Amino acid sequence: MGWTRLTIKPMKKLFALAAGAAALVTLAAQPASANAQAECDMQDGLVCLWNIKGELSTVPSVPSGQCRNTVLYYEIRNWSGRYARAWEGKDCTGRNQLVSANDGQVFLNWGGGAWSLGGL
Repeated sequence: MGWTRLTIKPMKKLFALAAGAAALVTLAAQPASANAQAECDMQDGLVCLWNIKGELSTVPSVPSGQCRNTVLYYEIRNWSGRYARAWEGKDCTGRNQLVSANDGQVFLNWGGGAWSLGGL
C-alpha cells in the first residue's frame, strides 16, 4: 500500500503543474487589445486606436481631405461611417494604409506604428 501512495502523490503533483502551466499559456496567448476591444463600441461611431501596450484611445472620424495627428498606435478599428487612412508619420506623411468604414480593423503592416489619421 505504501508503494501505491507514492505513485498517486507524484501524479497529483504532475496534474497540478500541468493545469497551472496551461492556465499561464492561456493568459499569455491573449492579444494585447483583447480587454480594450470591449471598450471600442460600435454604437459610438468612433475610430479606436491601440498603442503597443494595448491601451485604447478613441477619436472621431476625420472629414474627407483632412488630417488629424494622434497618439502612436499599432492597431486601428474604424466604427465610423467613413473610410480612413492610417499614416506612418505626423501630418499624414509616410507610408499609409486604408481602413474600411464600419468595422474595418487593421494591424499595421510596417515596422513601427502610425502617428496620424486621414479622412477620405
